[in-house]
Amino acid sequence: GDRRFHAQTISCATCGPTLQLINTSGEVLAKNQQAIATLAEYLQCGKIVAVKGIGGYQLLCDAGNENAVKALRDAKRRPEKPFAVMVEDIAAARLLCRASRLEEETLASRAAPIVLLNKRPDARIAANIVYDLSTLGLMLPCSPLHLLLSQAVGRPLVVTSGNISGEPMVIDDSEALKALANTVEGLLIHNRDIHHRADDPVIRVIDNKAVLFRTGRGHAPNYFVTSLQGEHSLALGGHSKSTFALHLHRSIIHSQHIGDLESLGTINYFERELAAYKEALKFSCDEVLCDLHPDYGSTLVANRQQNKIIPIQHHKAHIMSCALEHGFQGEATCVAWDGTGLGENGENWGGEFFTLDTEARSIARFAGILPFQLPGGDRAARDPRYSALSVAYSIFGKSYADALENARSAQCLHSLSGFERSILARELEKESGTQPCSSVGRLFDAMCSLLDLRQCVTFEAQAAMLVEAVADKDLAFAPCRIDTIDSGDMTFIDWRPAFRELIAQRAENVCVSEIAARFHHTLVSAIEQVAGEMTPKTVILGGGVFQNDFLTGLTTSRLQASGHQVLRNQQIPPNDAGLAVGQIAYSLYRMGE
Repeated sequence: GDRRFHAQTISCATCGPTLQLINTSGEVLAKNQQAIATLAEYLQCGKIVAVKGIGGYQLLCDAGNENAVKALRDAKRRPEKPFAVMVEDIAAARLLCRASRLEEETLASRAAPIVLLNKRPDARIAANIVYDLSTLGLMLPCSPLHLLLSQAVGRPLVVTSGNISGEPMVIDDSEALKALANTVEGLLIHNRDIHHRADDPVIRVIDNKAVLFRTGRGHAPNYFVTSLQGEHSLALGGHSKSTFALHLHRSIIHSQHIGDLESLGTINYFERELAAYKEALKFSCDEVLCDLHPDYGSTLVANRQQNKIIPIQHHKAHIMSCALEHGFQGEATCVAWDGTGLGENGENWGGEFFTLDTEARSIARFAGILPFQLPGGDRAARDPRYSALSVAYSIFGKSYADALENARSAQCLHSLSGFERSILARELEKESGTQPCSSVGRLFDAMCSLLDLRQCVTFEAQAAMLVEAVADKDLAFAPCRIDTIDSGDMTFIDWRPAFRELIAQRAENVCVSEIAARFHHTLVSAIEQVAGEMTPKTVILGGGVFQNDFLTGLTTSRLQASGHQVLRNQQIPPNDAGLAVGQIAYSLYRMGE
């Protein structure tokens, strides 16, 4: 009856939280202020250290020391994916990145998120923190401990989760000693237990709006109130960037980032967090919502629940998450572009247009990117060369190899072994071992390979990020020609004339930055063309492709100039982290009834 609902943390020097610096054998080397001072010396000497943060253990090193960053990459098995950097204050951030007023306000907000900013060319950090990308994830200290440590070191620090890539972040002291002992010089621990992991949130300002990319510390559990009514339901999201969401009464509770459900450890973490949320909220439901793909880790978890299972198409969930966030009612033209998602016809979608009518409870696909035959199965999503060869075969047929040679775009062939080339040629010609794909994400992969920005990638969306990074954003280039093909009740955007033109420009030695920019302008032109032929003046943008600042800003400005209202995600991630909320939205809007 007298339970307190506010924090009353004991923080005095005698009986409050205490710090200890321990070595990898568990021996105490220093305590409290001396522990921070000694750890700072380790960092200044190029060592990697572990720090017990708010939501889990973190690994830190000097952001200016290339050898230290390389050692950290080797330890985490993370060859190229960008690291975030922590600086002491806004003044230090300005030395590394260019930031608008809104970006600085977001950086300094109480959640202290990682904010993706445009990196200065002369930024004094190790080149192997972001490699060829033009953006850098910056954060300010998220706790007094981080502030004291940052002040003691006096230089930018790499801060990343304390785990091996693909596994959950370590939160237990004894587990940290076992998992991190071979990586770090010492561990800074405290005597407050961590009960729930929470990664750092990630935000990017796109077209002057702060967009949440990853839910985490300070942003999760995220809480939404909706005027829509419906039965209690549980949504389990997708496979990548997984989160879950619960609907009870008129509230939606969105979990923190869990991770890609590739490993047993992450799936177990997903199920433990789900059980903890259900227990804390005394939650029960009759329906469990999940993705249409039967092999997603979240779908497998759904099948273990003792409830009615309702699969919801991936891209419809993307769109509905945005509709819910804006409380949208009425008719809209919707664009769902991402890497991949299982379509209702069994094909890999990712470049789709829908009509949405909330009154009629209808969301229907009416247009999309012309499918191409993608070889290699799941590997194609990790190898841009497969997309490039598929695109080339779709344009030039069996003479694609000669056409690429003549256009000076054949590095995607030359980097493959003779055996791989013969296998891929056989698959493309006979459509054996290929899958129809309409993904804009894979078109970005193809462009990355054809421009020889990178033939192999090591993390999701790296190819698309490189194409965005190299594009000339200062000049307005004319889009390439695109055609449309009517097929019954579907219209397909024929991208082949555009790619033929862009490949020809490569042969004419047009600079890569201009070709990449024209590619973006062409995609925007496709959206304009489709949306302009539709009656609704509202356009909803959803899916991971719209994390691209250049593409999204250009699309928004062009559509608004032609009298359209543009809605896109901000508080709910546009990528797969927002799928769970989108699945609940699909149910609450009673789509398909």
